[in-house]
Amino acid sequence: MSRLRLTALGLGLFALAACSHGLQLENGEPPIQPITRISFLFSEGQNDIVVSAPVAPAQPETAAAPAALTSPTAAPNGDPTPAPAPSPTQPAPTPPDRPATPPQTTTTPPSSTGDATPTAEPTPLPEVDIAAITANETARSLAIPASEVDPGLETIDESSDPTDFLSEELMAQSALESFFVSGSSRQPGGGAGRPVQLVQRLFVHANAEGASRMFEELVDSAAPTYAIAALGFFRQFYPDLEPGTRTSDQFTLADQNRLIEVRIDPKIEPEERELGPGDPHIYYLILREGRVSAIFELVYLSAQDPGVVTVLGERLINRIPSDLADSPG
Repeated sequence: MSRLRLTALGLGLFALAACSHGLQLENGEPPIQPITRISFLFSEGQNDIVVSAPVAPAQPETAAAPAALTSPTAAPNGDPTPAPAPSPTQPAPTPPDRPATPPQTTTTPPSSTGDATPTAEPTPLPEVDIAAITANETARSLAIPASEVDPGLETIDESSDPTDFLSEELMAQSALESFFVSGSSRQPGGGAGRPVQLVQRLFVHANAEGASRMFEELVDSAAPTYAIAALGFFRQFYPDLEPGTRTSDQFTLADQNRLIEVRIDPKIEPEERELGPGDPHIYYLILREGRVSAIFELVYLSAQDPGVVTVLGERLINRIPSDLADSPG
């Protein structure tokens, strides 16, 4: 299976000004697909979480100048595991090599002495016009301004060029037409329920099948990769941390939905924790609506009501025009 050539925003970006927390609805209107409950597939304690509406934010501040993105370590195949293997402390992750192109499936000729069945020719992938993908502003237009998520979040870096994030094989298989990634961060002091980092990765495809192909790749490969990179960062502060995960697709928001929560127990007494007394939590919201797929990564220094995380998805759905949301495959 072709793999994302993934790049995650470095998590050591904790030097920005803080402000009040909240999620602002578009034009003051409620979301078109309100969520009232999320059921986790596995958890400790309460399985159902009743969603409450978040408080509206204060006015946004001016964004800071862009900085560079850094890259994570390579991801394993499959879903996130409860406890990824520890990695040594390092100043910043290094980009993985582009994964090899997966072999195309072919039929095997029979070994009998009869007439041999001709070997099937592999279906060639379409040419990828990276310049056209980069120039297409559709994915950028869907991005949610970081200041509307939390006014203290400031944009650190953004890009419309997919070459540092995706293999050309995956671009072709998913019929990618437009791409955009944006990373933002804020100073962690104050407000336990406020994100300290938000990364949005948005993809627009030529058809719904391509978007669904990307959705599966985001679930199976991207989220585990980003989680491993995040754990590598937090181990610089808490070498003996103990991670755990839980996931859910039992909510109706888009055509395809997945919410993954990574919980980090620092294994240090709260009063001795360098990043504050809470247990860091990371949330990955992965959606596919029509011809659009997306993954949101939110980092908190304490537990967060998952319903607030899904409000970010509601805002994205509200921004998708009907020709992208309702287009037939």
